[in-house]
Amino acid sequence: MEAIYDRLAKRALDLYEHKQRRVIITLVGIPGSGKTTSAQKIADKINTITHKPDLSIVVPMDGFHYTRKELDAMDDPAEAHRRRGAPFTFNAQALVDLIADLHTEKPGVEVPSFDHAKKDPGPGFVVHSENKILIVEGLYLQLNYEPWSKINQFVDERWRIDIDFDKARQRVGKRHVGAGLADNLDQGLERFDMNDGPNGKHLLEKSVKPEVVVDSIDESSAWADCGGEC
Repeated sequence: MEAIYDRLAKRALDLYEHKQRRVIITLVGIPGSGKTTSAQKIADKINTITHKPDLSIVVPMDGFHYTRKELDAMDDPAEAHRRRGAPFTFNAQALVDLIADLHTEKPGVEVPSFDHAKKDPGPGFVVHSENKILIVEGLYLQLNYEPWSKINQFVDERWRIDIDFDKARQRVGKRHVGAGLADNLDQGLERFDMNDGPNGKHLLEKSVKPEVVVDSIDESSAWADCGGEC
């Protein structure tokens, strides 16, 4: 997988050198695809290659979850809490506004984080002028309907990580057990089938075509430069 990270890092650097301005890349993948780890690995590679520790950073969309209080105010609070992580449980317009500010290189843009202990968004970090290659990672950054689709006008490239659905299901099921969200693997898989799986299918069915696809996250991963045709 390191070779894939190297190639993506070089692609991002080539894009930055060509644009001569801040570039924004969205990285998506179904739950369990490894997008969060991959985004950080690629950013680290870029910074190592350039010897500039702040050139590339990862911007997660997790901080745009609606709070539990906001979910309580929805028409069906029980369904909103049960489906937390689905598109309607995110403040998509606020995310669009953030990416617009990042695109214009507005100074000192604050990015919220998600506090897993409190199970709500919280203070995050600030994007500074020296952060020139932004890898924005999350599930719904490439959706083809508004307000999510407004993100695309501010993005230089779209990347997606593909993975066998059953493999992702096992990964996420185990992750739910490790996080204390399920008592055993069966319960973890049930949580995947109830929410993570449908969210992943929605991503695949309702997203625009990416420029780049990485086919699974393991040593047998394959690269595809799609030219928008994947």
